[in-house]
Amino acid sequence: MPILDEFFEEVFTSAFNTRSPDELQAELQEELDRLELVKEKAGSIDNQQVDDALASIEQAGVVGEAMNLVSAAQGDPDAVAEGDKKLLSLKAVIDRAEDALQWPHMVEAAQEEVARVKEMVDQHGDADEKNLFSQLSASVQEAIKEKQQVLLRTSVENLNQLGMRILARHPAFWIAFLERLEVSRPQMQNKAMAEELFSRAHTAVNNNDLDGLRAAARQLVSLLPADEQEEAMVRGGFGGGTIAG
Repeated sequence: MPILDEFFEEVFTSAFNTRSPDELQAELQEELDRLELVKEKAGSIDNQQVDDALASIEQAGVVGEAMNLVSAAQGDPDAVAEGDKKLLSLKAVIDRAEDALQWPHMVEAAQEEVARVKEMVDQHGDADEKNLFSQLSASVQEAIKEKQQVLLRTSVENLNQLGMRILARHPAFWIAFLERLEVSRPQMQNKAMAEELFSRAHTAVNNNDLDGLRAAARQLVSLLPADEQEEAMVRGGFGGGTIAG
């Protein structure tokens, strides 16, 4: 449809022309530095995928083309869009090389997560959780076999959430989380409220009141500055997820 073609061409052209030649030059340097770092890391490991990705960058000549086009844009505003497009292409191929570089570490971490959650499911999981674990574990193995990073990340995240759901049913977990929150007490924004909530939490522990302990812990997290709430969750073992239970 001509009208839509004209519309999208105008939008994309406008987007590409919003950046200055100096911005393109700065971004190009960042990508070249990133590429050198990938090459440096690749030199210390044996990873055929990384080697192939780097070889394809050299064969395609995308680095030289990006450098030439970004250089041309310094004196020719009309060349900015072409320089920007080629810079995006360079970023994409470097991303692929970085992904290949990270893959062995992702696989190792995924396998460790499978083993960790399996232990929890075997000991404390119900029938539905055991079934879900089997599905997620199979998904992890499929992602590793097919080298699908997005699927692997998603499957590992779901495994982590399953593990947290099981842990959140046990008082010992929340007691440990409360102890970790004590470390963040100085950063809590309402000192009087924090004192009251810690008192409630400890009373709940003494009374074996799991619901009361959970409620106090959640409220204590909310007293932290926004940028520290995520850190507190990670310290508590939630992996940045939502407090279950």
